[in-house]
Amino acid sequence: MGTQLLAKRIERSTDPLPARAAEVHAFFTKWERILPTEIAQLTTV
Repeated sequence: MGTQLLAKRIERSTDPLPARAAEVHAFFTKWERILPTEIAQLTTV
């Protein structure tokens, strides 16, 4: 759920691409222990 909310927020954001990428990175760094499935999906994309 949190990942979906982040994706929607990033999608709607008008921030520059590096800022959005940094936000996504920070999110997954903070929550990596409870999001192993989502992180595994990122490595297959």
